[in-house]
Amino acid sequence: MRVSGTEPGVMTGSEYFFHELSETTLLLHYYIAMCGHYYCESGYRIRGQQVDRIIVMYVEQGELSVEYRGKHEIAPSGSVVLLDRNEPHHYYAERYCEFYWMNIGGCNSSALCSYLTQNCGAVFKGGAGGRIGAIMRAILSQFKCNKTPVDSELSFQVHEILCRLMPDAAEPQKESSNAVERAVCFIRANLTDRHLNLAAIAGSVGLSTSYLIRLFQRELDCTPHEYVIQLRMEHAKYLLKTTSMPVKKIAEESGYGSSSSFVSAFTEKVGIPPQQYRELPLG
Repeated sequence: MRVSGTEPGVMTGSEYFFHELSETTLLLHYYIAMCGHYYCESGYRIRGQQVDRIIVMYVEQGELSVEYRGKHEIAPSGSVVLLDRNEPHHYYAERYCEFYWMNIGGCNSSALCSYLTQNCGAVFKGGAGGRIGAIMRAILSQFKCNKTPVDSELSFQVHEILCRLMPDAAEPQKESSNAVERAVCFIRANLTDRHLNLAAIAGSVGLSTSYLIRLFQRELDCTPHEYVIQLRMEHAKYLLKTTSMPVKKIAEESGYGSSSSFVSAFTEKVGIPPQQYRELPLG
Protein backbone atom coordinates (compact mmCIF):
# COMPACT_ATOMS: atom_id res chain seq x y z
CA MET A 1 0.00 0.00 0.00
CA ARG A 2 1.36 3.43 -1.00
CA VAL A 3 1.25 6.33 1.49
CA SER A 4 2.53 9.90 1.11
CA GLY A 5 5.12 10.87 3.71
CA THR A 6 3.71 13.60 5.99
CA GLU A 7 6.15 13.78 8.93
CA PRO A 8 7.60 17.22 9.79
CA GLY A 9 10.43 18.08 7.40
CA VAL A 10 9.34 15.54 4.78
CA MET A 11 8.92 17.16 1.36
CA THR A 12 6.16 16.70 -1.19
CA GLY A 13 6.82 13.69 -3.43
CA SER A 14 8.03 11.49 -0.57
CA GLU A 15 6.23 8.18 -0.19
CA TYR A 16 6.37 4.89 1.65
CA PHE A 17 4.85 1.45 1.24
CA PHE A 18 3.51 -1.29 3.49
CA HIS A 19 4.23 -4.88 2.47
CA GLU A 20 1.77 -7.59 3.49
CA LEU A 21 3.63 -10.56 4.98
CA SER A 22 2.55 -14.20 5.08
CA GLU A 23 3.14 -16.49 8.06
CA THR A 24 5.68 -18.42 5.99
CA THR A 25 7.60 -15.25 5.18
CA LEU A 26 7.62 -14.17 8.84
CA LEU A 27 8.84 -17.60 9.89
CA LEU A 28 11.44 -18.40 7.23
CA HIS A 29 12.61 -15.30 5.36
CA TYR A 30 14.26 -11.96 5.75
CA TYR A 31 11.48 -9.54 4.97
CA ILE A 32 10.67 -5.88 4.33
CA ALA A 33 7.69 -4.67 6.35
CA MET A 34 7.86 -1.06 5.12
CA CYS A 35 10.03 0.88 2.72
CA GLY A 36 10.14 4.40 1.38
CA HIS A 37 11.80 7.11 -0.69
CA TYR A 38 12.05 10.44 1.14
CA TYR A 39 13.05 13.98 0.26
CA CYS A 40 13.67 15.93 3.47
CA GLU A 41 14.69 19.36 4.71
CA SER A 42 15.79 20.73 8.05
CA GLY A 43 13.17 19.77 10.62
CA TYR A 44 13.00 16.08 9.71
CA ARG A 45 13.97 13.94 12.68
CA ILE A 46 13.18 10.49 14.02
CA ARG A 47 13.95 9.65 17.63
CA GLY A 48 13.80 6.29 19.40
CA GLN A 49 10.76 4.58 17.89
CA GLN A 50 10.97 1.11 19.45
CA VAL A 51 10.06 -1.46 16.82
CA ASP A 52 11.26 -5.06 16.69
CA ARG A 53 13.01 -4.51 13.37
CA ILE A 54 16.14 -2.95 11.94
CA ILE A 55 16.22 -0.06 9.48
CA VAL A 56 18.56 0.32 6.51
CA MET A 57 18.90 3.67 4.73
CA TYR A 58 20.81 4.64 1.60
CA VAL A 59 21.62 8.35 1.24
CA GLU A 60 21.15 9.40 -2.38
CA GLN A 61 21.81 13.15 -1.99
CA GLY A 62 22.72 15.43 0.90
CA GLU A 63 23.47 13.98 4.33
CA LEU A 64 21.83 12.58 7.46
CA SER A 65 23.00 13.09 11.03
CA VAL A 66 22.87 9.89 13.10
CA GLU A 67 23.12 9.41 16.87
CA TYR A 68 23.38 5.78 17.95
CA ARG A 69 25.02 4.01 20.90
CA GLY A 70 26.46 7.24 22.22
CA LYS A 71 28.13 8.17 18.94
CA HIS A 72 27.31 10.98 16.50
CA GLU A 73 28.02 10.29 12.81
CA ILE A 74 27.33 12.01 9.50
CA ALA A 75 26.00 9.85 6.66
CA PRO A 76 26.98 11.54 3.36
CA SER A 77 25.73 10.85 -0.15
CA GLY A 78 26.48 7.25 -1.17
CA SER A 79 26.63 5.92 2.39
CA VAL A 80 24.45 3.35 4.17
CA VAL A 81 22.93 3.68 7.65
CA LEU A 82 22.04 0.62 9.73
CA LEU A 83 20.15 0.84 13.05
CA ASP A 84 18.35 -1.52 15.42
CA ARG A 85 15.10 0.29 16.16
CA ASN A 86 14.80 -1.52 19.51
CA GLU A 87 17.74 0.56 20.76
CA PRO A 88 17.75 4.32 21.45
CA HIS A 89 18.48 6.16 18.22
CA HIS A 90 18.09 9.56 16.63
CA TYR A 91 18.58 10.58 13.02
CA TYR A 92 17.76 13.88 11.38
CA ALA A 93 18.38 16.22 8.45
CA GLU A 94 20.00 19.62 8.98
CA ARG A 95 19.64 20.47 5.29
CA TYR A 96 18.25 18.83 2.13
CA CYS A 97 18.56 15.04 2.05
CA GLU A 98 17.16 12.37 -0.25
CA PHE A 99 17.29 8.75 0.92
CA TYR A 100 15.74 5.31 0.57
CA TRP A 101 14.79 3.36 3.70
CA MET A 102 13.58 -0.12 4.61
CA ASN A 103 12.29 -1.65 7.84
CA ILE A 104 13.71 -5.17 7.84
CA GLY A 105 13.08 -8.21 10.02
CA GLY A 106 13.27 -11.98 10.05
CA CYS A 107 15.94 -14.67 10.38
CA ASN A 108 19.00 -13.33 12.22
CA SER A 109 18.61 -9.73 11.07
CA SER A 110 18.84 -8.28 14.60
CA ALA A 111 21.94 -10.33 15.42
CA LEU A 112 23.58 -9.29 12.14
CA CYS A 113 22.72 -5.65 12.81
CA SER A 114 24.22 -5.86 16.31
CA TYR A 115 27.42 -7.45 15.00
CA LEU A 116 27.82 -4.94 12.17
CA THR A 117 27.13 -1.82 14.22
CA GLN A 118 29.35 -2.94 17.11
CA ASN A 119 32.26 -3.47 14.74
CA CYS A 120 31.67 -0.71 12.18
CA GLY A 121 29.31 1.87 13.70
CA ALA A 122 25.97 2.86 12.23
CA VAL A 123 27.26 4.59 9.07
CA PHE A 124 28.98 2.63 6.29
CA LYS A 125 30.93 4.66 3.73
CA GLY A 126 32.74 1.90 1.83
CA GLY A 127 32.48 0.76 -1.75
CA ALA A 128 29.46 -1.45 -1.05
CA GLY A 129 27.18 1.59 -1.01
CA GLY A 130 26.82 1.68 -4.79
CA ARG A 131 25.57 -1.90 -5.00
CA ILE A 132 23.29 -1.49 -1.97
CA GLY A 133 21.85 1.69 -3.47
CA ALA A 134 21.13 -0.16 -6.72
CA ILE A 135 19.35 -2.96 -4.84
CA MET A 136 17.22 -0.53 -2.85
CA ARG A 137 16.30 1.52 -5.93
CA ALA A 138 15.21 -1.67 -7.70
CA ILE A 139 13.07 -2.79 -4.75
CA LEU A 140 11.41 0.62 -4.39
CA SER A 141 10.80 0.69 -8.14
CA GLN A 142 8.66 -2.46 -7.82
CA PHE A 143 6.53 -0.90 -5.11
CA LYS A 144 6.21 2.39 -7.01
CA CYS A 145 5.01 0.51 -10.10
CA ASN A 146 2.46 -1.45 -8.02
CA LYS A 147 4.22 -4.73 -8.73
CA THR A 148 3.94 -7.44 -6.07
CA PRO A 149 7.48 -8.41 -5.01
CA VAL A 150 8.28 -12.09 -4.60
CA ASP A 151 9.08 -12.61 -0.91
CA SER A 152 11.84 -15.16 -1.55
CA GLU A 153 13.55 -12.71 -3.93
CA LEU A 154 13.19 -9.88 -1.41
CA SER A 155 14.73 -12.15 1.23
CA PHE A 156 17.71 -12.78 -1.04
CA GLN A 157 18.13 -9.05 -1.70
CA VAL A 158 17.92 -8.15 2.00
CA HIS A 159 20.51 -10.80 2.82
CA GLU A 160 22.81 -9.40 0.13
CA ILE A 161 22.44 -5.89 1.56
CA LEU A 162 23.42 -7.06 5.04
CA CYS A 163 26.27 -9.23 3.77
CA ARG A 164 27.66 -6.34 1.69
CA LEU A 165 28.14 -4.46 4.97
CA MET A 166 30.30 -7.19 6.52
CA PRO A 167 33.88 -6.03 7.22
CA ASP A 168 35.35 -8.80 5.07
CA ALA A 169 32.86 -8.44 2.19
CA ALA A 170 34.45 -8.50 -1.25
CA GLU A 171 33.65 -5.85 -3.81
CA PRO A 172 30.72 -6.82 -6.09
CA GLN A 173 31.91 -9.05 -8.91
CA LYS A 174 28.72 -9.53 -10.90
CA GLU A 175 29.50 -8.11 -14.33
CA SER A 176 25.97 -7.04 -15.13
CA SER A 177 25.59 -5.20 -11.81
CA ASN A 178 28.93 -3.47 -12.30
CA ALA A 179 27.87 -2.38 -15.79
CA VAL A 180 24.62 -0.93 -14.50
CA GLU A 181 26.41 0.85 -11.65
CA ARG A 182 28.95 2.33 -14.08
CA ALA A 183 26.14 3.40 -16.39
CA VAL A 184 24.33 5.04 -13.46
CA CYS A 185 27.53 6.93 -12.55
CA PHE A 186 27.84 8.11 -16.16
CA ILE A 187 24.21 9.25 -16.19
CA ARG A 188 24.64 11.18 -12.94
CA ALA A 189 27.85 12.83 -14.20
CA ASN A 190 26.15 13.91 -17.44
CA LEU A 191 22.64 14.60 -16.22
CA THR A 192 22.71 18.26 -17.30
CA ASP A 193 23.67 17.35 -20.88
CA ARG A 194 20.51 17.61 -22.97
CA HIS A 195 22.18 15.42 -25.61
CA LEU A 196 22.54 12.51 -23.18
CA ASN A 197 21.07 9.48 -24.96
CA LEU A 198 20.98 5.71 -24.89
CA ALA A 199 23.87 5.33 -27.34
CA ALA A 200 26.15 7.49 -25.20
CA ILE A 201 25.23 5.62 -22.03
CA ALA A 202 25.78 2.22 -23.65
CA GLY A 203 29.06 3.40 -25.14
CA SER A 204 30.31 4.52 -21.73
CA VAL A 205 30.19 0.91 -20.50
CA GLY A 206 31.05 -0.81 -23.80
CA LEU A 207 27.70 -2.54 -24.31
CA SER A 208 25.10 -2.61 -27.05
CA THR A 209 22.01 -0.50 -26.47
CA SER A 210 19.70 -3.53 -26.51
CA TYR A 211 21.78 -5.41 -23.93
CA LEU A 212 22.00 -2.36 -21.66
CA ILE A 213 18.21 -1.98 -21.78
CA ARG A 214 17.83 -5.62 -20.69
CA LEU A 215 20.32 -5.14 -17.84
CA PHE A 216 18.54 -2.03 -16.59
CA GLN A 217 15.17 -3.75 -16.72
CA ARG A 218 16.56 -6.72 -14.81
CA GLU A 219 18.56 -4.74 -12.22
CA LEU A 220 16.50 -1.54 -11.79
CA ASP A 221 13.14 -2.54 -13.29
CA CYS A 222 13.22 0.35 -15.77
CA THR A 223 14.92 1.34 -19.03
CA PRO A 224 17.94 3.70 -19.14
CA HIS A 225 15.69 6.42 -20.59
CA GLU A 226 13.17 6.02 -17.78
CA TYR A 227 16.01 6.15 -15.27
CA VAL A 228 17.37 9.38 -16.78
CA ILE A 229 13.91 10.98 -16.57
CA GLN A 230 13.53 9.83 -12.95
CA LEU A 231 16.88 11.35 -11.96
CA ARG A 232 16.15 14.58 -13.80
CA MET A 233 12.83 14.93 -11.99
CA GLU A 234 14.50 14.27 -8.63
CA HIS A 235 17.22 16.82 -9.42
CA ALA A 236 14.62 19.39 -10.49
CA LYS A 237 12.64 18.84 -7.28
CA TYR A 238 15.82 19.41 -5.29
CA LEU A 239 16.57 22.69 -7.08
CA LEU A 240 12.98 23.90 -6.82
CA LYS A 241 12.89 23.35 -3.06
CA THR A 242 16.42 24.43 -2.14
CA THR A 243 17.17 27.36 -4.47
CA SER A 244 15.50 30.46 -5.88
CA MET A 245 16.79 29.55 -9.34
CA PRO A 246 14.34 30.48 -12.15
CA VAL A 247 12.47 27.62 -13.78
CA LYS A 248 14.28 28.29 -17.06
CA LYS A 249 17.65 27.79 -15.36
CA ILE A 250 16.42 24.67 -13.56
CA ALA A 251 15.35 23.30 -16.94
CA GLU A 252 18.92 23.76 -18.21
CA GLU A 253 20.42 22.26 -15.04
CA SER A 254 18.11 19.26 -15.42
CA GLY A 255 19.12 18.53 -19.00
CA TYR A 256 16.22 20.09 -20.91
CA GLY A 257 16.69 22.24 -24.00
CA SER A 258 13.80 24.57 -23.21
CA SER A 259 11.69 25.56 -20.24
CA SER A 260 8.52 24.50 -22.08
CA SER A 261 9.72 20.92 -22.59
CA PHE A 262 10.83 20.79 -18.94
CA VAL A 263 7.52 22.14 -17.63
CA SER A 264 5.62 19.65 -19.79
CA ALA A 265 7.74 16.69 -18.63
CA PHE A 266 7.64 17.75 -14.97
CA THR A 267 3.87 18.24 -15.00
CA GLU A 268 3.36 14.84 -16.62
CA LYS A 269 5.57 12.99 -14.12
CA VAL A 270 4.84 14.89 -10.90
CA GLY A 271 1.24 15.91 -11.59
CA ILE A 272 1.68 19.66 -11.06
CA PRO A 273 3.81 22.38 -12.75
CA PRO A 274 7.28 23.19 -11.33
CA GLN A 275 6.27 26.56 -9.85
CA GLN A 276 3.30 25.03 -8.07
CA TYR A 277 5.55 22.28 -6.68
CA ARG A 278 7.98 24.94 -5.42
CA GLU A 279 5.18 26.73 -3.55
CA LEU A 280 3.82 23.61 -1.83
CA PRO A 281 4.44 23.45 1.95
CA LEU A 282 6.45 20.61 3.42
CA GLY A 283 4.61 17.42 4.24
